[in-house]
Parts: sequence; C-alpha cells; structure tokens
Amino acid sequence: MHIGDWQLAATMTALVTVAVWFLVRLVRRLEPVAVLVALLVVSVGVAVLATQVELARDIGRIPAALPSFTAPDLSAVGALLPGAFAVALVGLAQAASIGPTVPNPDGSKSSVNGDFVAQGLGNIGGGLFGALPTGGSMSRTGVAVSAGARTRWTGIFAGLWPALLVLTRGSLDERIPMPVIGGLIIVIRCELIVSRIPDIRLVLRTSPLSAAAMVVTFLATTQLPLQQAIVIGAVLSLLLYCVQAARQGDLHTLTETADGRWQVGDVPAKIAPAP
Repeated sequence: MHIGDWQLAATMTALVTVAVWFLVRLVRRLEPVAVLVALLVVSVGVAVLATQVELARDIGRIPAALPSFTAPDLSAVGALLPGAFAVALVGLAQAASIGPTVPNPDGSKSSVNGDFVAQGLGNIGGGLFGALPTGGSMSRTGVAVSAGARTRWTGIFAGLWPALLVLTRGSLDERIPMPVIGGLIIVIRCELIVSRIPDIRLVLRTSPLSAAAMVVTFLATTQLPLQQAIVIGAVLSLLLYCVQAARQGDLHTLTETADGRWQVGDVPAKIAPAP
C-alpha cells in the first residue's frame, strides 16, 4: 500500500532482514535462532553503514531502570472505559486464538479461563507501574516456537530477559532499526499463515458459511481498526455457533414406561394441552 511513500533505505533494510533470516535458516544448527541472528546482523550493518532509518529511540527512550509505582487516576475512568473495553477484547481474543494455533507440545489442552485470569491480573499489576496493556502475542509466540520453545518457562524468561537487558543495555536496545523489526514481523506472520494453509483449505472445502465468515474477518482485519475487526469476528463466530447448534438439534418425545424408564419416540402431529 502507498508504494509512492515507501522510503528506499527503510524498504531495503526490511528486505535485507528477510534475506538474512532466510539464509541463516539454511544452516540447520542456526535455524532456531534465525530471527535473533537476522536482528543482530542487520542492526549492526545499519549502524556501520550509517543508514538513515528510524530507530527504536526515535519512538521513545529506554531508561536503564525499572518503572516506579504510579497510582491510578480514578477521574479518568469514564474517558478510558470504552477504549479499555476494546483493548481488553482484542487482548483476550489474541490469547484465545494462540492455544488452537500453537498447541501445547505435550498434547495437553490449554486453559482459556486460566489464560484470561492471568492476563487480567498481569494487566492490573502492570498498570500500577505504567505498563501498556498486554496479552497473548502471536508474534512473540511465533518467535519463541521457531527458537525451539517447549514449556511455559518460555514466558517467564521472556519477561526476565527484557528486564535484565533494559537494566544493563538499554542504550543498545534503542539502536534497533524499526525496519528490521518490520521485516521480522513480516517473516513471522508469513510463517503463521503458511502453517494454517491446510486449515484454510479444509474450511473452504467443507463449510461455505464458515468460509464466508473467514473471508469477511480477513477483509475486516486488513481494512478496519483491529478492535472493530475483532468485534466483527466475535459476532460472526457467535452466529456460526447458533447456526450449527440449530442444525444439530432434533426433537423427540420421551414417554415414561411402567418401570420408571424413558422411551424415545417420534414427535406427534399434535400435542395435547397441559392439564
């Protein structure tokens, strides 16, 4: 989109990032860390060549300190409530979608309720220290899985490592080029889409109604704000559930027999009024 507004340096940096990632993946031993290697190599190359692209520090400084406690401003609740609801809906939808997309390696079933509770408590605690709202992240999950993540300890270390890096190397994090992050996001999203192609084909072959909902949701996510697309997807999912439940429903009569059991029969043409 808007190809005329593309900047040559930023575009080439993103393309080089994708190319480095692809070449590193060809080396089997380096495949789990291909994203990290591409990030480091291209970031160093941008610094050495003094390429004029936007850096992380152009968005905001990363202080070498942990955030301090910030008391909530209760007078802002009314103004923030609608936006907070939309953000919460987006975060919960992302968390719910990760489980089916990236199943647990041991085959155990994910607890959506547990994920929601943990996400809510985490956001309440983080909000007291000025943290942005957070939730399940397909990008982070994709990076973790491609790097060989297998257990829930991945999430723990995903929090500990950034804290350590901010405290010790915050100034280096500020020098990460934004086009590099953009290129890696493109790579991760493409990997996620490719992994779901069999499911997409299955939906297209088996259910025209579900296929239409899938296409509408896809168009909504590309043309509308994400929170609106999430609401549309949720409403369509609810409608599909109602349609499927109606199709699966069937009516029968239950007649109690002399021995206290129930006998299943066909629905009569007329039903006598209750006494």
